[in-house]
Amino acid sequence: MTVSFFSSPDTKRTVLTRRPNQEEYLKILSLIVAATKYEGDPDSLSKLVEIYSDFHKIAASLCVDSSLDEKFWSTSVSFNTLQNFIIEVINESQKTPIPEDELKSFRKE
Repeated sequence: MTVSFFSSPDTKRTVLTRRPNQEEYLKILSLIVAATKYEGDPDSLSKLVEIYSDFHKIAASLCVDSSLDEKFWSTSVSFNTLQNFIIEVINESQKTPIPEDELKSFRKE
């Protein structure tokens, strides 16, 4: 699927990704919910660091382009860009229907 996200207020990027599987999807959602719980609390910085520490790995694992690897997501983009990408992956996976041929690919006929 194609995911479009803002890498800066004026720049929108599009990346080809694979759809997150159920485990990845639930992990992303639980991380986002956990982060929301701690945002704005200055005493929870270590918790936020722990929660967000795997976002670059998740982003890399979802990208089809191998140059968008863990190093890229952890050193070449801002955290806001990374966060925008992850959120848009979730948004796009919810609104884009799974193609029929993909559904049939794992079913016996």
